[in-house]
Amino acid sequence: MELAATLHDQIKSNLRRTFGTVGERKRTPHGRLALLGAPGGRVDIPHNSAYHHTAQDNYQPSAGGPVTIKEKMHGKVAVLSLKGDLMAEPETADLRLKIKTLLDAGTNHVVVDLSSVRYVSSTGLGTLIAALTSVKNKGGDLRLAAVTEKVESLFVITQLVKVFKEYETVERAIESF
Repeated sequence: MELAATLHDQIKSNLRRTFGTVGERKRTPHGRLALLGAPGGRVDIPHNSAYHHTAQDNYQPSAGGPVTIKEKMHGKVAVLSLKGDLMAEPETADLRLKIKTLLDAGTNHVVVDLSSVRYVSSTGLGTLIAALTSVKNKGGDLRLAAVTEKVESLFVITQLVKVFKEYETVERAIESF
């Protein structure tokens, strides 16, 4: 858990450096006014601007609402397909519980399919880091697949692209084990 705490602190520091202090209003590099640290930690980083941070009124939950998790086994690899927004409790708790259940059952090769995830908060990032740490502590690995452009921008800003192994498709992530 020490690694997860260190990474979480690094993410928060990178976000503060990039976006400023929560509640602060500032102009983005593209001249747009943004409320930094939107309520609920909701971050929207459009593909055309890695620095734009939207306010709560611009946040639109995914059509599926809270995140749903579907599990499918491919041999020794568990694929968790997430749909919705990975923002806070109870969504993050559901993912933590699913990972714990897999590890308790002896499955330590996990692919998380993010193709249907539009938003990830700092809490969601922390949950993914904790999941990676838990899986690695059990001698396995966690891979990310089909990361959407908005979420990928967040991984780049927080430098988590150096921590997670990412693949374009679920099939490629499965084959990598």
